[in-house]
Amino acid sequence: EKYSISEAFYIYKKVLLIVMGLSILGGFVLYFGASFIASKVFNNESLKLFLLISAPFILIRTISTLNSETLRGLQKIKLYALIQFLPSVITILFLIFLTYFFYDKYNPVYIMFATNFIIFGILFYMLPKLFLIKDTRNSKISTSDIISLSFPMFLTSVMHLIIGQSDILMLGIMLNEHEVGIYSIVLKLATLTSFILVAVNSMAAPKFSQLYHSGKINELKIVAQSSAKLI
Repeated sequence: EKYSISEAFYIYKKVLLIVMGLSILGGFVLYFGASFIASKVFNNESLKLFLLISAPFILIRTISTLNSETLRGLQKIKLYALIQFLPSVITILFLIFLTYFFYDKYNPVYIMFATNFIIFGILFYMLPKLFLIKDTRNSKISTSDIISLSFPMFLTSVMHLIIGQSDILMLGIMLNEHEVGIYSIVLKLATLTSFILVAVNSMAAPKFSQLYHSGKINELKIVAQSSAKLI
């Protein structure tokens, strides 16, 4: 609302560099700590291989998440919904094929990595074309501005991650992967109703930002109330 599309793209590139740096750092920590995490935390040496494979995928998954949320920021809601839905379709198709022709008990893990890589490739190819750059102006927003603006959201995201994954991590420490897997499936079935919340938020969140930065506070109130009623 306040800047040109090229300035938005300039900000996106800055954000991309920030998350790439943090993801690479996280990947190094996971890679070199894989043995300790597998043996000391989860008491399961077989996890070491998958933790080592996971390390470079932190970067891939993070960039994919940033790019998919950028679609929402650009209000490409249909594309955003498709990208959210596509991994499930790809995973199911791969799982059926590999289970039938090349069965291995770790196929779901390999498929998860493959799916992440495919989505990463699609988004990395698609996103620059959606910005439709017409000028080359750079934004006056600095990296420190971006970090200070995003830090409160970073804290809430960390808390959401801890709340959402602490049960799985705790059970992974105390029980075997078979029991944790059953619990995880039951939990996902029990929380299917949250898709309504996710669907509404996908449309409402960029609208909130747009109306707020446009100074249309009364319209913002109406959209917020309508979203709450719909949920």
